Amino acid sequence: MSLTVREVAAMAENQLREAGVPDYQHDARALLEFALGMSRKDIFMYWTNEIDEFHCDAYLDLAERRGRGEPLQYILGVQNFMGIDISVNENVLIPRQDTEVVVQNAKLIVESVLSKKKVQADSTHIYESIPGRKNWEILDLCCGSGAIGVAMAKLCTNVKKVVCTDISAQAVGVARENSRKAGVEKMMDFHVGDLFGALRKRAKFDMIISNPPYIRTDVIPGLQREVKDHEPLIALDGGADGLDFYRRIVSEAPSRLEKKGVLVMEIGYDQGDAVKSLLEESNAFPMIEIVKDFAGHDRAAIAVCGVK
Repeated sequence: MSLTVREVAAMAENQLREAGVPDYQHDARALLEFALGMSRKDIFMYWTNEIDEFHCDAYLDLAERRGRGEPLQYILGVQNFMGIDISVNENVLIPRQDTEVVVQNAKLIVESVLSKKKVQADSTHIYESIPGRKNWEILDLCCGSGAIGVAMAKLCTNVKKVVCTDISAQAVGVARENSRKAGVEKMMDFHVGDLFGALRKRAKFDMIISNPPYIRTDVIPGLQREVKDHEPLIALDGGADGLDFYRRIVSEAPSRLEKKGVLVMEIGYDQGDAVKSLLEESNAFPMIEIVKDFAGHDRAAIAVCGVK
């Protein structure tokens, strides 16, 4: 029996709803656009037309994958981040809006309008309290898909170079491809290794940005199936208290930052106090700020190295 585009879309919506997919209508439409290679506007023009067997089967297969918990972004192969289409697969975390908050704050620092003006020493915001500089060199540590590094290279006018490192060679391959797609590959370098071990011994940066693994090990089994069953565990697990990588980064970052260099780290919604304590105890970061996201949760730790 022949089916129209509308009828098969309704079948997929029902399939996803029964599978417990939260935003089943949105996902069904996104998969339909992908399967047919059409925009939403074009699909509506053919809404009552019959769909051929090949595209019908392909679409329902995609819906079945989504119903089993495979993230929509992995099926489509892309996630938009800061207005940039970032390729993703099972080797990398899916970039999230939370991380956009981190990049937005890093961008404020790099492109502060106060770069050529007197700093405001009494400001509570770090980007208003340190002198700016030209030709920033940035390290994206634990780069994953490269979303952070690519966004900084593409969106900041005074970034000279971005270096991306990750312990996963597959992730670094994805990051490299994303730099090419975004047209910033000539500004970026890529290295495989464990945190700073991927770098030359004397390499230093004006800014280090990192979205390290920070979820407590015991929390991971309770995460959404899309996360725990599909996204790479190595990019999620932050150890027993979620702070393993922060300890290492805070310990090693001062030797990798230029004078008054800036460390920017994404943190969990309840980790602000703990990460701030680590930074304070290091005695290397006298200027520290915990930034909250739009929901009022801790989201980024920003610290300036060697400022008295």
